[in-house]
Amino acid sequence: MPRGTTFAQFIRADLVERHERRCESAQCEARYGKNKEPIAERTITNTWIPLQQVLIVRLGRLGWDRVAKEATKDRRLVPYPEQIDLGKFLNEGNEEHMYRLDGIVAHRGGTPKSGHYVAAARCPNGNVYCVLNDEMDVEYSLSFATMQDPIFSLKARFEPCVLVYSKI
Repeated sequence: MPRGTTFAQFIRADLVERHERRCESAQCEARYGKNKEPIAERTITNTWIPLQQVLIVRLGRLGWDRVAKEATKDRRLVPYPEQIDLGKFLNEGNEEHMYRLDGIVAHRGGTPKSGHYVAAARCPNGNVYCVLNDEMDVEYSLSFATMQDPIFSLKARFEPCVLVYSKI
């Protein structure tokens, strides 16, 4: 997720984003002709139609340090909501497209090469959350905070890398 971007902005960029592109490839020259004027910019719009029942959001936490020539991990805190209305990002009037966070995959560790993954999921009844961790028995909780910090009892910070939202 780009620095300085909110979760809503990140989702919007994937749903509907308008940006300018300039076509300067050999294929464009062959198609549109070669001239001294730069080929005009064009607007591109990305849209998901229709919205799916399950929305999987991958937070890009891995990067590459060109100076050190090694993989890096973005450990910034990323606030994410329990529910999100994707309808406000679409041009469909006031129709709601509500999604609820039902699962996360999180990683603890300073680098991409080491650490531990855990998952937290909402149980089918919708009121209980469970933490799936191969280092201990399944833990259950009645608090949504479990989805925000799945292993709060270990006093170790797990950064979410995958969020699973379901349409409600």
